Amino acid sequence: MSKLLLSKELSPWNRGLYLHERSVKCQEINEEMNEEINHYIKEWYKRTGIPQRFVAKRLANDGLDENSFRKIISTKEIPNALKEERWMELLEEIFSKEHIRVDDNDLDSSELNSHMFLDFIRPFLEWTKTEISKSFEQIEDNYTSKINEMAIQRNILTAVCRNLITLAGRVLIYELNLARLEKRLHGETPEKRFEYFVKKFITRKEDIYKILSKYPVLARLMVQTAERWKNAIFEALERFLHDYDFIQESFSGDFSKLVNIKTGVGDLHKNGRSVFVFEFSSADQLVYKPRSMSIDVHFNQLLNWLNNKGANPQFKLLRVLNHGEYGWQEFVEAKECNTLEGVKDFYQRLGGYIAVLHILHATDMHMENIIASGEHPQFIDLESLFQNFNPVSDDEFTALQKATDELSQSVLRTALLPASLFKSGSFRSIELSGIGGHGGQRLPRAKYEFENSRTDKMRLVKGIGFSKGAKNRPMYAGKEAFPEKYLDNMVSGFESVYNLFLNNQQELLSSEGPILPFENDKVRALMRHTQSYSTMLEGGIHPESLQDGLNRVLLFDYLWRVAEVNEDIVPLISSETHDLLLGDVPYFQSCINSTSVWDSRGKEVKEFYKQSALENTLNRIRMLTVEECQKQMKYIRISMTTMLKRWDLKEYRNDFSNRKLHSMATSEQFLQQAITIGDKLLESAFWGNNLEDVNWIGIGASLNDRWLFTPLDASLYDGVLGVAMFYAYLGEISNNEKYTQVAKSAVQSALDFLKRYDGLGSLSAFNGYASVAYVFSHLAVLWDDNTYLQKALIALSDCEKWIEKDQAYDLIGGATGTLIVALRLYELTKSKKAIEIAIKCGEHLIKNAKQQREGYGWTSHLDADTALVGLSHGTTGMAWALAELYTVTNDEQFLNYSKQAIAYERTMFMPDEGNWSDLRYREERKRLGIVNPVQWCHGAAGIALGRLMTLPHWNDTKMEEEIRIAIETTLRDGFGGSHCQCHGDFGNLEVLLVASDILDKPDLYKNAVKIGTEIVHEVNETGWCCGIPQNEDTPSLMLGLSGIGYGLLRLAAPQKVPPVLVLGKPMGTIK
Repeated sequence: MSKLLLSKELSPWNRGLYLHERSVKCQEINEEMNEEINHYIKEWYKRTGIPQRFVAKRLANDGLDENSFRKIISTKEIPNALKEERWMELLEEIFSKEHIRVDDNDLDSSELNSHMFLDFIRPFLEWTKTEISKSFEQIEDNYTSKINEMAIQRNILTAVCRNLITLAGRVLIYELNLARLEKRLHGETPEKRFEYFVKKFITRKEDIYKILSKYPVLARLMVQTAERWKNAIFEALERFLHDYDFIQESFSGDFSKLVNIKTGVGDLHKNGRSVFVFEFSSADQLVYKPRSMSIDVHFNQLLNWLNNKGANPQFKLLRVLNHGEYGWQEFVEAKECNTLEGVKDFYQRLGGYIAVLHILHATDMHMENIIASGEHPQFIDLESLFQNFNPVSDDEFTALQKATDELSQSVLRTALLPASLFKSGSFRSIELSGIGGHGGQRLPRAKYEFENSRTDKMRLVKGIGFSKGAKNRPMYAGKEAFPEKYLDNMVSGFESVYNLFLNNQQELLSSEGPILPFENDKVRALMRHTQSYSTMLEGGIHPESLQDGLNRVLLFDYLWRVAEVNEDIVPLISSETHDLLLGDVPYFQSCINSTSVWDSRGKEVKEFYKQSALENTLNRIRMLTVEECQKQMKYIRISMTTMLKRWDLKEYRNDFSNRKLHSMATSEQFLQQAITIGDKLLESAFWGNNLEDVNWIGIGASLNDRWLFTPLDASLYDGVLGVAMFYAYLGEISNNEKYTQVAKSAVQSALDFLKRYDGLGSLSAFNGYASVAYVFSHLAVLWDDNTYLQKALIALSDCEKWIEKDQAYDLIGGATGTLIVALRLYELTKSKKAIEIAIKCGEHLIKNAKQQREGYGWTSHLDADTALVGLSHGTTGMAWALAELYTVTNDEQFLNYSKQAIAYERTMFMPDEGNWSDLRYREERKRLGIVNPVQWCHGAAGIALGRLMTLPHWNDTKMEEEIRIAIETTLRDGFGGSHCQCHGDFGNLEVLLVASDILDKPDLYKNAVKIGTEIVHEVNETGWCCGIPQNEDTPSLMLGLSGIGYGLLRLAAPQKVPPVLVLGKPMGTIK
């Protein structure tokens, strides 16, 4: 194998070069090449989405202009290198020399058992082992007794092995399947053919070399990974030996014999460096961090200052040893609380920490950053203290921005509390906060898993991933002590420490106080969510990205997309790309008293921030007041309510089935109640600087039945367009232009959201693009404005790309609701696109229907095993939508599936209750004693509405009887507790209003008015109750005050205000 690489033409390895490493030398560019280059560059810019105005700057970052870029593209297939690259030299060394053999004892047994492609990476492991041996030889003899060399070698080789397999896995699976399809494998069984592939294609150096020459970027990354892991671990080891005496003096424990270095406890930064946990024969442990620990030292001083000022309970200080570029930290062990008082003290301290971290502008205090060590919450990473930010300019200060800033500059910014900035679009996520985060949550991104392992049909498939648990919650008597039960302790702890800061304000601001010592500390500057970098790195090891360095650069150029809305980040994007190309998570630092930012290689971007993080913190201290403390305490309480499941709410019931009701409010009285709500909502509104847009903060519902505390997004359900619907009809019915203008301002905020946050990310009729289409169609008719109708059709068209991706299928989140909205728009406009989308939705539903014991149902992302019944998430909605589609298209298959859906649903009817079984979380609901609901979203009320909407399209002997029973059940069990539309009184009153209209029974309308009157009388004493926990108000249509107001308008003018719960059409046409 001598000179194996250099004896061949260098061009295969040169394809492993990145854009900035390629020479501009090129051949003559003819007209045909010119056309090809133009096409390639056009596709590059199109795929990456780089704004045109930044193209020149992006190229200049790599020392290029448009002309030199074109020349490099012309040599794409046979590129030239600017200089000899180290990875090429090491690659030659790996394959041309013999190295120390790696045997089974050199790797953890788990790696041996799980990796089928070990032979492919063996040359790299053997080179690494040889380098390890050389490094051990450099260690002085008097230190060798302090380390177990074999164990450390195993640590390094195991880490290298794990990472090399991750890099090469996709390529090898692709090559395996390619060989199978080309019939190059031999063997009687899939297992034998896999063994043949391993033996004949990826075991000998010549065969490994052949594959790597096809994927030169993979070769490069494997070399760099092996070298970087070895260097990083030995750097940490050498530092430990150098600091040994200091460590013995600074920490309690026996560190005389190092037996293991635990890797994988943090992301890779700064050329492969990471946090390691050193483990010793005594069972003691020590944490190594490859960064300055001065921030930790000064944080301890601040906690000590608080302790001296009377903090109760006292804070525990973590021991640290700072050595400039790196440091050592006491290992924190998770422990149970010994007493219930200890649990209370834990949460009291945690509340105090919220105050401390809020004052210090901390972020990223997620669940992995806290260890519950008995009664002490311990924060193990303080890199995200003093997080700086650039305020938006006055002309960008929209209502949405103001609402967002209000929360993002509150205690919620710490990420300790359970809150999310938005529930939709790219912001949708799981609960990872320091207090609320827990394991077992379904991850929003697919998890790749091996299928048909160790066979010739082995492949990677998308599976369902679940979040891992952390040690962030205290344990008592073997059980988690849930934080929502200790909210008062948390709030008390926050108030106590906040008041300590408030009462010692001047000392905090003085040169003698505990804040100024932080001024020269460096902290990590967080520019994007780490998850976005992780997604990039995952894409960067796709076989296509590993065939040519330019492909990988193109992928990472997606980072430039954000420049369209965030120009501040432009000077940092080339540094981000450089880190990603190395396989690192990009890393930036800022100094607390500086406005500069430094990248992982020390490159400074001056005046990146408008003012220093220190000044931000001092300003916050200057603004401490009793009123501000109360506001932050309110935010803590509201955010903690989001930890409840929606069905955890306990509600009382009002039985209206036999009650004699005589009082009937007038339409004007209902309207006045709605006006009162409209005026009340304006008191909590956020207006943009130009007073042309308006938004609110509220509690909304996530897609997995959790509560979110957020600014309102652009949706109908709990977004600003839902509020706009209320104000638009309030303005119409009251004939008051003030409310109409509020509606128009709310629409402007929705448009701002759609532009700023890249849409809503689904086709949903309540939370996605179809909800936008639905609201705009109503506004077009109400305001006789055709431009809204065009916007509605555009929003509906945006749904089309989501139909095939839809896994919800239902009325509230899936194709069913979109189908209804499309039919409404078709009726209004006769748009060909609208009916095409409706049909596509219907066909999508049929394609994904699943045979049940009787009839058809739909399983979804909510429950992969159970076909739910009911209106919002179940078969009631599908049956109705398909029935309407049948009437418009006369296609019998839609009618058949509508009937089959109801046939299945009828198997879930419970005659004794007059209700249908709620199949969600059945065991958990049973444990909590929660009965089957009677609501729009689940149970008899929604099923009544669904049957009423189906009735005009087909009928059978049972349907009218089902409607009668469902109405009776709604009257008996459907009122009490919340007044909201989704699962409250006004949602259930809709049953009577719609039934009165469709069945032509005026008495039902009178009954609705009587019940509405009774509700209003009660509310005059108790106030309105939104459909959220803790008796808090929220502005949204389906859960909050605007929905209650809308319900009052329905009682006041049912012929003018359409039923939004069944996506009722506008009452009129455009002139």
